[in-house]
Formats: sequence, C-alpha cells, structure tokens
Amino acid sequence: MPVMVNIFLIDIFYHIPTGALLNCSLFMLGLIFLLYLRRKELIALFLGAGTQLPDVGKGWMRWSLRLLVIGGAIAIECVVGNNTHSVLEGKWHVDTLRRNGHVFEPDEWLRNSGCWTTAYMEQGGWIVLCPNPYIYDVERSYAGRYEYDAVARRLRGLFDNGKDTLVATVGHYDGSHMEWQGMLGKDTLYMRLSRAK
Repeated sequence: MPVMVNIFLIDIFYHIPTGALLNCSLFMLGLIFLLYLRRKELIALFLGAGTQLPDVGKGWMRWSLRLLVIGGAIAIECVVGNNTHSVLEGKWHVDTLRRNGHVFEPDEWLRNSGCWTTAYMEQGGWIVLCPNPYIYDVERSYAGRYEYDAVARRLRGLFDNGKDTLVATVGHYDGSHMEWQGMLGKDTLYMRLSRAK
C-alpha cells in the first residue's frame, strides 16, 4: 500500500497520463478491500498488547546482529556509493555548436534534434545531449556513457545507438566554461559550453 500511494502521488503531481492514474487507483481500491477483509487481524497486530515474536538469542548476540546490520549498511554505502565524481558533472548550456563546419543557429533545435542546446553530465559517467533547452526530451536526446581524463583533458563517450563515439579535448575549463574539440563518430565537433546556474 505505501508503494501504491507513492505511485498514485507521482501520477498526480507529475501529470502522468490518465490511464496510469486509473490503473493505480484500481490497484489501491483492491488493496484497501484486502486490508478491510483482514481488519481484525491487523488491529490485533498493531494495537494488541505484547508480542508473540521469539527472542533473538542472548544480549551479546542481539548487539552483534545490530552491529552487523549497521556495519553492513555502511560497507554497502562505501562500496556502492563511492562513485568518483568528475569535475564536469552538472548541467551545461551549449553556447556554440559547430559540426562539420556548420554553425547551428540558436533556434535550429526546433527542427533538428542534432542541434543540442544542453549537455547533462551526470554522476556515474552518464552524458545526455539534449536539443530542447527547456525540458529533457527523451525522444530527441542523445544519451550514453562518458569518461574524463583530467590530466590529459580527454573526454571519451559512447552513445546508446552503439555507433557514435565522442573523442574530444576539453579546453579552457575554468569551472564555469569549457570547450570541446574533437570527433563525434565521423563528424568534426566543436562546442563551447557554460555551466547552468
């Protein structure tokens, strides 16, 4: 039920299509009906006095299990959550885009999905080049993985279509601005970017 309530609220607040909201509502009504059928057992479980759960070992065993759970959670966070961060992470506006010598006009993104206006450099090495400057447009965006070598100032990316690779030199990086110059697939590419506020 908590999961379905969460999905229900997401459907409402993120304006998910009506079919998904109706589907979620039907599931919630079914869950409410099932909970109603077991209302006496649930009331006894949550409001009843005492517990019928068995004791878990001696005092030292309880503390050992508690420490194991807490230590395990910390270890998982250290291993999984210890993603290295790239200095390039963040949302970047594409101020200038030149591909094969063609300089894209500011409004060309309306007609051409290859005219990117925004670059998202995400944690974990994800990159998305998006033509729409206002929203993330899944259908028209170019997404993939990237690696950045800060010493060599070399950016490498592989996009989801499996064909296009990005190999570029990152120049004039000052934390707020940078330039990419290199190759995207067989195309020459130059981009000047500024970090979004």
